[in-house]
Amino acid sequence: MEIDYADELTEEQSYFDRAREAYEVRLQSSDPAQWTVGNGPERRAMKKAMDAKPKLEADESVAFGRMILNDGRSYHVGKVGISDEEKNQLVVSWQAPIAERFYQATTDDHMGVATKRTFTTTRNHVDAFSDKIFAELARKIESLDDELRSDDALLHSLEASRTGKMTDIVQTIQAAQDKLIRLSKDQLLVIQGGPGTGKTAVALHRASWLMFNYQAELPASEMLIVGPNPAFTKYIQQVLPALGDQHVRQTSIQEMLSSELPVRAAETDHVARVKGLAEMEDVIATGLDNRIKEPETPLRISRRNSAAAVSISPETIAGDIKELRHKQYGEGRELLKQRLLEHCARSVSSVSQLSGAALMDPQSVESALDRMWPRLSAPQFIRELLGSKQRLRTAAQNILTDEQIELLYRGAADRIADEPWTIADLALIDSAAEFMNGESTLYRHIIVDEAQDLSPMQLIALRRRSRDGSMTIVGDVAQSTGPFARDSWDEIVEALKSKLETNLQHLEHGYRVPEEVFAVAKRLLPIAAPRIQSPKIVRKANAAPQLFDVVREQMAREVAKTSSHHSSKGRFVGVIAPKEWWEQIQEAFRAEEVKWSDSSAGNLGTSINLVTPEDSKGLEFDAVVVVDPQAIFDRDNGARLLYIALTRTTSRLDVIAPSGEIPSVIREAFPELTRIDAPDVASPSEITMSMDSSSDELAKSVPAVELTTERSTKASSEPRPDEGMVDVASTREMELVGDQRTLGPVERELVRRNAEYLHEVILTMFGAEIQREIIVETLRIFDESAADEASQ
Repeated sequence: MEIDYADELTEEQSYFDRAREAYEVRLQSSDPAQWTVGNGPERRAMKKAMDAKPKLEADESVAFGRMILNDGRSYHVGKVGISDEEKNQLVVSWQAPIAERFYQATTDDHMGVATKRTFTTTRNHVDAFSDKIFAELARKIESLDDELRSDDALLHSLEASRTGKMTDIVQTIQAAQDKLIRLSKDQLLVIQGGPGTGKTAVALHRASWLMFNYQAELPASEMLIVGPNPAFTKYIQQVLPALGDQHVRQTSIQEMLSSELPVRAAETDHVARVKGLAEMEDVIATGLDNRIKEPETPLRISRRNSAAAVSISPETIAGDIKELRHKQYGEGRELLKQRLLEHCARSVSSVSQLSGAALMDPQSVESALDRMWPRLSAPQFIRELLGSKQRLRTAAQNILTDEQIELLYRGAADRIADEPWTIADLALIDSAAEFMNGESTLYRHIIVDEAQDLSPMQLIALRRRSRDGSMTIVGDVAQSTGPFARDSWDEIVEALKSKLETNLQHLEHGYRVPEEVFAVAKRLLPIAAPRIQSPKIVRKANAAPQLFDVVREQMAREVAKTSSHHSSKGRFVGVIAPKEWWEQIQEAFRAEEVKWSDSSAGNLGTSINLVTPEDSKGLEFDAVVVVDPQAIFDRDNGARLLYIALTRTTSRLDVIAPSGEIPSVIREAFPELTRIDAPDVASPSEITMSMDSSSDELAKSVPAVELTTERSTKASSEPRPDEGMVDVASTREMELVGDQRTLGPVERELVRRNAEYLHEVILTMFGAEIQREIIVETLRIFDESAADEASQ
């Protein structure tokens, strides 16, 4: 049935206005100033409950979609549920069971939905809407891939610029994603997804959905979300509060294991691998037990305020120790202290009715205890274990090899505060703390993102925090790197030892990474992860990836200029570089007066971010600059690290490589190679001019450069004769303006790059008509200048 679009738009706007008014009334009623009932504590409890409910921001619309069912019922779907004063449901929350149909209806199974409407809004104003009529689409759409490409709301959101924070995707959740979000809580759900498949968004929205639908048993305090590093945690931390879930603990694996101890050092993968082995649990347990010593001579405990002492036979106390060894270390020590005081009290019972604690000198008691069962903190125990070859040998005997034991040893610092703790040490300390005191906080559901890299010891630490094994584990084994790089999820599932059913699910469609970029990255998959099927990409960026071959001494400056160029266009930029390049790049940033953020400090800014390949996992940027791909490729798990780096972008990709150092596996995937061979190359972002600048001034502003562009062919690594490729040796200096001869390929490349830049400059300032007039006037001035020169 045909509809009048204008009339329908007006009706929808009226509905949005009504729903917003109802929402504001509800919001007003939650203002404590309006409450007239309840005492202070009751009001605080009411306020806390109201604060926990999801809220709309001022710039958010009440709904982003609507569905009309076959039976005529209609539901508007939004971020929060809204009812009017008569309890009429105006908008249903995206988390509600009925909203499942809005997300999951397809042409294959429309779930009783006749029409799905998607709104385009500015604040609460309905700008436009589009309808998906399933009966009609069923005749046209042949595959899920076609459906995804027709989802304008999804593609529009993917085109939007990124910031330093991840945002919610409630408007654009796809059917395959929604099915995973709404799976039962009581399972170990493992989600395998390639870059850009939305696995992080699925995990976070699943957390929100679980808390909404299991409110009685899963409050926010019982949910734990763990990411791979502090920068990632900062990146995702606004999603759940935006969905109304403010009190969920979101942390990194490092912060979860120790919020107090600073990580000061790094270690080789060989050492980290030994520390991460599950067998280290047995080493720690044995090491703690070895610290407990049965006395060989009688114990002498001094009386309080007296020169007298009590003697206790070694046999008496040895029996107590044997009985208490199976207890947790801290509990066992406290029980042994009680036994010791009881023995003392019995020894002096004929002269006093006081307790042992009242009779005996506290220092003497503690001194005797420390000789048998020393008081230890978890960090102190691990420091002393790793700092003693003898303790390591006795603790790890028949558990680790001699070579592994040798790798574990490091000299202890003079003070615990100065100990060079590593990330791998934190899992050892966490394990020791559990054996000593059993202090882990328990959660009813744990979500772990980028779980593919976790060591067995880190996985055991997660298992300790789970009440019943209910978890959602998310990651991509094709991006698994580090000491425990994996090719499947089997080892992780085994380490978690959940008593619940394990459910492995795959996200097959890539929504974020553009097709042009993935064409480069996917060449690494046969090396990086031959068993993993690459995701199906659903969008194009209409911007070809750029490959630059740069003299080594010019690398850092080119990185600074390229990233600054992207930033000047309002793009969220990730500069992904091996650590050995960081000092040079940072110096270039300072020289070019470029502001940037350092991800290693847990900071992601809104402009340019310097990130290592390892720390870039899970992050996304509008533009990515990958530095020295060969250096990344040559590292352990290098193919995976380079795959990760290349797939962090939603739009633009620039790869900047030292001259001649480009991995052959990706070289031919780029449409062209640009060589920059002079020490002072003008990048497009370097050119500046005012609107009344003459052509001579423009010419002076652009130094002479040497630049070569090679067109890549897919069939061969050799250039075709008709490509006119110019070798570096034959490239000569030239002026950009005023050269009357026929342009060669090098000149044409320079013209193209600088013309694109000039177009972007005036595009940001003027409309299309004025742009054309500026170009026409510039040509007129140029012609006049050329005529004047010819007449002189």
